Amino acid sequence: MSDGTQKEQWKQEAKQLKQDLESREKVVKKREVEIKFGKQKKRHSPAKLSPKTSDNSAEDTILRQSLGL
Repeated sequence: MSDGTQKEQWKQEAKQLKQDLESREKVVKKREVEIKFGKQKKRHSPAKLSPKTSDNSAEDTILRQSLGL
C-alpha cells in the first residue's frame, strides 16, 4: 500500500469509528446516596437561660472605652 491509500483508509476508519461512537447507546451509571445530617440539637427555651449580669461595671467601662463604644 502506498502512503496515499493508507491515509485514505485511516480517514475512512476514523470516520466510521466516529459514526459508531455517536450511534452507540449512552450508558449513565448513577450512584444514589442518601444524604444524612446530624441530629437536631435540642434548643433551650429562653426562660431557662440565666440572665446575664455584669458585676464589674468599672471593667466594663474601661473595655468599652478601649473599644470606642
